[in-house]
Amino acid sequence: MSTEHTKWYPYRSNHYQQGLKLRGRVGNGLTGYSAETLNKAEYPLSFGGSGAYSTIYNVCNIVYGDLLLSYNQPMLALPRNTGSA
Repeated sequence: MSTEHTKWYPYRSNHYQQGLKLRGRVGNGLTGYSAETLNKAEYPLSFGGSGAYSTIYNVCNIVYGDLLLSYNQPMLALPRNTGSA
């Protein structure tokens, strides 16, 4: 049985100067795994043990994030040709 859960937290923005923006977000992932192993006995216990039973359960929790730095510069104003003569 395997389960997986991921949650992203929204971007948080900071404006340092006109047009420059730094955004970041943090997320975490939680994954669980369980397994069961059963090996039946092949001969009687009086001749020695031959069977086995085991269970495994693992959990993994990961924290990760990213940053985005962007710069938005206004476009240059170009002269317009109105087409009048």
